Amino acid sequence: MDKIPSLGTTEDCQMRVEKQRADSNEHQKLVEEARKKLYVEGYAVDGEHIDKLLKDESLVPTEVGVSNCTLVNPPDLERT
Repeated sequence: MDKIPSLGTTEDCQMRVEKQRADSNEHQKLVEEARKKLYVEGYAVDGEHIDKLLKDESLVPTEVGVSNCTLVNPPDLERT
């Protein structure tokens, strides 16, 4: 709560860039394993088997289609 007054400041924006998460193969493997435990093995999403895999990194067992996609010719998304 003590950081609320700094929202939107230059320092806040800089911190968000520096601390942003990046998708990685390690994260994807943890999510894949958690999803297997959920959908194949039948474990509960709020159970210790899933927590053990995902909690340390605050991950969730959700896949985003873009994470698994490699663009051959990515569009230039920079605003002009």
